[in-house]
Amino acid sequence: MFLTEAVKALTLFDSTEAVPRMRELLALDPADNRNAGLFYALFRAMMAFSVRDAAPRIAEIGLSSEMYRSLAIEALGSLGDPAALPALRKMLGAIGGKPTASASPSPWPVSERPAPRRKS
Repeated sequence: MFLTEAVKALTLFDSTEAVPRMRELLALDPADNRNAGLFYALFRAMMAFSVRDAAPRIAEIGLSSEMYRSLAIEALGSLGDPAALPALRKMLGAIGGKPTASASPSPWPVSERPAPRRKS
């Protein structure tokens, strides 16, 4: 619980020196419901600080856990890492409880995707 509040506060104060520790916290087990609030705060922090190298772990969590899928999709879209497109397609295909091996290609070329948002 205190980690969740710390991550929220550090994000609010735009404290980028905490990002390495936040990356480490992403390695915790998302299946442990005690970490639910923490993962939500970490995903939001990764978006706020534009931590693109967190995209593979966020994708992994989103693919393995329906609980985090919606926020993982939002985070991956915000981070704008083209390497996350296959995971995003799989997650979008899994919405509604029907995972798919592959989804249809995106109608938008990578060059037209929205720029990542940065907290000001």
